[in-house]
Amino acid sequence: MRVSSIRALATLKDTLVSNALLLRGEKLAKQKDLRLRGAEANEVLELATSLGRNQPRPGKSQSARMVETVRDDFGHNSPELEIALARTWPPELVLDPTNREAERKAVESLLLNWRVASSIAQGLGEIGAIN
Repeated sequence: MRVSSIRALATLKDTLVSNALLLRGEKLAKQKDLRLRGAEANEVLELATSLGRNQPRPGKSQSARMVETVRDDFGHNSPELEIALARTWPPELVLDPTNREAERKAVESLLLNWRVASSIAQGLGEIGAIN
């Protein structure tokens, strides 16, 4: 029911609706072990997807920050979050070449966990699709 409601509201593409969805996403993002909670996890994934479609990309927005927070909790395993992040703040998916520790961790994650590699690849693919 929640996911259907989020999808219906997101189709309105109204600023007030986007703000309400963002507030709900931020509230859910504060919960611990979100990925282990079925209904809330699905809800936050749908919120991120909707916000990724509706939020403009002039700079790092609140929706991008919310997606980043949830993304860390999901362990970068969710393609929905990587795609939403690519839509809201594409530079977040690109590594800083001066940060060797982050580069090492990213390569390690890609090699050891195919789900992380798949999710990040889908996010990078979305950057190519952005106008």
